[in-house]
Amino acid sequence: MGKIIRCGDKIKLLKIQASYLNDLESKVNFVFLETTKFDDENLRSILLVEPVEILSIKKLDEIPELFEKIEKHLASSHIVAGYFAYECGYHFDKFKLKNQYLPDYSLAWFGVYDDFILFELDHSMEAVEEPNEFESENLCYKLENLKFNLAREDYVEKISKIKNYIIAGDTYQINFTGKFKFDFDGSVIALYKSLREKQKVSYSALIKTDEISVLSFSPELFFRISGDKIITKPMKGTIKRGRTLEEDKKMIEWLKNDEKSRAENLMIVDLMRNDIGKISVIGTVKVSKLFEVEKYKTLFQMTSTIEGKLWDNLTYYDVFKAIFPSGSVTGAPKIRSMEIINELENEPRGIYTGAIGFFAPANKLSTKREAVFNVSIRTIVIKENRGEMGSGGGIVYDSDPDSEYEECLLKAKFLTEPSEKFEIIESILWDVKYNLLDKHIKRMSESAEYFDFNFDAQSLISLLKELELSFEAGKKYKVRVSLNSEGRFKLEKFTIEEDLKGDIFVAISSVRTNSSDIFLYHKTTKRELYDRMFEKAKSEGFADVIFMNEKGQITEGSISNIFIKKNGKLFTPPVECGLLNGVYRQHILETHREAEEKVLYLNDLLEADEIYICNAIRGKRRCILKPVYLAI
Repeated sequence: MGKIIRCGDKIKLLKIQASYLNDLESKVNFVFLETTKFDDENLRSILLVEPVEILSIKKLDEIPELFEKIEKHLASSHIVAGYFAYECGYHFDKFKLKNQYLPDYSLAWFGVYDDFILFELDHSMEAVEEPNEFESENLCYKLENLKFNLAREDYVEKISKIKNYIIAGDTYQINFTGKFKFDFDGSVIALYKSLREKQKVSYSALIKTDEISVLSFSPELFFRISGDKIITKPMKGTIKRGRTLEEDKKMIEWLKNDEKSRAENLMIVDLMRNDIGKISVIGTVKVSKLFEVEKYKTLFQMTSTIEGKLWDNLTYYDVFKAIFPSGSVTGAPKIRSMEIINELENEPRGIYTGAIGFFAPANKLSTKREAVFNVSIRTIVIKENRGEMGSGGGIVYDSDPDSEYEECLLKAKFLTEPSEKFEIIESILWDVKYNLLDKHIKRMSESAEYFDFNFDAQSLISLLKELELSFEAGKKYKVRVSLNSEGRFKLEKFTIEEDLKGDIFVAISSVRTNSSDIFLYHKTTKRELYDRMFEKAKSEGFADVIFMNEKGQITEGSISNIFIKKNGKLFTPPVECGLLNGVYRQHILETHREAEEKVLYLNDLLEADEIYICNAIRGKRRCILKPVYLAI
């Protein structure tokens, strides 16, 4: 038996999926395999509750019997879903272990399910069910005392040992990892829902057993089997996001052409191609995609895709024996790399870098047999009141230890940084018509693409035309457009009063901004500092307050861009200093031949022939700088 929920709107489908999470608070032994980042290959999520049987093992020699039971249940038309810990690989690739440790919970755990709820994005259909708005009471959590279990100096020492192994010819690359440890109290469901908002990926998972809770936010496919076809998609090569869409494009190009990242990725591709070749028909294994780059909230990842046609009559034990664990989390060659990992890492990895997923027989979820497993990175395990999350990276000979350590920390940002809810905004002048509308729409569109907000330009234009019918001739209006992550617009209109005649004054902010703050480069509701400083400036008779960044460079006002005039030329700070590329700023740079970008300091303002502030509503206005420092 099964229930299928199809919906043509991904935002609505995500809400429907989230509504089912509320009912899991009091349940145990369930598996929720969720897609929150959709693409052509990832359109489904599956919820499995109330298992007819639990399959779990604590010893390596129990693995063959586990697979026999899995095959038996698949033959009985059941779905089998759960996890394999990384240490299961010690069984498939037998070698001498220097450290004989195993996780303090089941090596593998699977629920056997008859019923299921399948959620599917189908653009040809509407939702067949509206989300349940009920929220469970007291869904909250507390995460404290977060600490990485490797000090920087210990990490650097371990990297030195890995490089010695590389020099000796033992290995080409090692995926070396550590763990974040923390105290946890409260609802696992609440934690999952919070992280789900911050980290949209194709292979999320939430599992709760009698022993542990598992929360996985993996972007990486370990393998997908559909009928006799197998696909694997290793992920190697990482770089942080830029601050703007333009910087993102440069980061992508850099990653695609970075020799270290390409070499690291290619080594794992060769390893995985060899693993897939062990179980595939000769001549069918191919690399269908090489060095692709995928975007996530805080970073870009390089991926490649390998596929093959499986032999007839293969068991899933045969499949796992050939390819588990994924080469992307070991290194190359795999067995020697696993030996080195076992020697150097301080404790067992457990589910981290293992695999989470499901097996389904033909005619259950589709006409073909299916199996989909992630590489369980960005995965949290909570046991009683303690939690852990692994983090690591691929080490090659020219790896910089400090950079690699920082990458470990970067990969955990979605856990360590709070969720940020905000809207993208634009303020548009209507004076007979909407001024600079194309520039406003382009900027909002680029920010929407950067933050993965839904954006429909034609819908916005239609709403603006509808609002325009309410305007009175002879008046000027400021139209404030806000866009939320779901793609919903909100429009507000305000009558613009004429400026009072006379001089206008600006002051200097005593609070410095940080040019690495991405929200300085996008017009959003996340502007608390600017709002507070603007109110302070107004209360003291100033039209605006001018900010400087951490380097003492002039950036912008709280509601304006800055231009100075010097020797007949107009200068404005470059965007890279940490400022919004205002549409009127763009207009001036495009229409005034004497205008150009230049890094400015306070002395440049003090020695300027003239100073101007400008924005899309008020245009360009000459102002007088008073050497007054405003504090909050």
